[in-house]
Amino acid sequence: MPLAAAIVGILLAAAPVPAEGDGLMAVVHKTLDAHGGEKALLKARTMRQVGTVASTVRGGTSGRMTRIFQHPDRLRVEIAYPGEELEVRVLDRDRGFRRGTAVRGPPLEAMVLQAARMALPLLLQERRNELVDLGNQTVGGKSYRAIELPLSKGLRLTAYVDPATGLIFRSGGRAGHGPSEIEFATAYADFRKVDGVLIAFQEKTYALGRHTGNTALEKVELLSAPPEGAFRP
Repeated sequence: MPLAAAIVGILLAAAPVPAEGDGLMAVVHKTLDAHGGEKALLKARTMRQVGTVASTVRGGTSGRMTRIFQHPDRLRVEIAYPGEELEVRVLDRDRGFRRGTAVRGPPLEAMVLQAARMALPLLLQERRNELVDLGNQTVGGKSYRAIELPLSKGLRLTAYVDPATGLIFRSGGRAGHGPSEIEFATAYADFRKVDGVLIAFQEKTYALGRHTGNTALEKVELLSAPPEGAFRP
């Protein structure tokens, strides 16, 4: 064997092999298990969530909120602030409506990102061939494994997974490109099991790094099917 080839062989044999547990799909599987397992998550594809939302734009005023979600891209959000008309937002796959009027651009993109967040972590498994491993990232002084999923119309969703527990403690969404890019983020807390599925009952939302609101769930129901007409404007 030529000397050069022998040296290369020795170096390759001595090179460290990445641990199997650090692989992207190993992290995805750990995340599925941490949130209840794929079998339970498949049964939770449709749900109703009821609680309150406090908006910093309204000075912390709290309103009643109901969300109906059907995996992976159908969502209805009803928000009622004191003294204001009920606001209804509907996402039916690639169509969005707000107060009964069709919307495009940022209002539609915000709903697409919200539905994708609610589709986690099952969406990571279903779209595993499209995932981008962003490696370890530190956010708020804590280290996460960041996994990015490209969505339609140039949108991107990133799940920040705690490597120790497999839980998704944070998600981020990006819309637009270059100087016009807008970043949204949601931090999750108060995880509770609902019919075997671990769900965060507390959410903090951010836009462009600014805290925009808090959501506190009071009740979560898994549904066999969405209510009739839930995703019509």
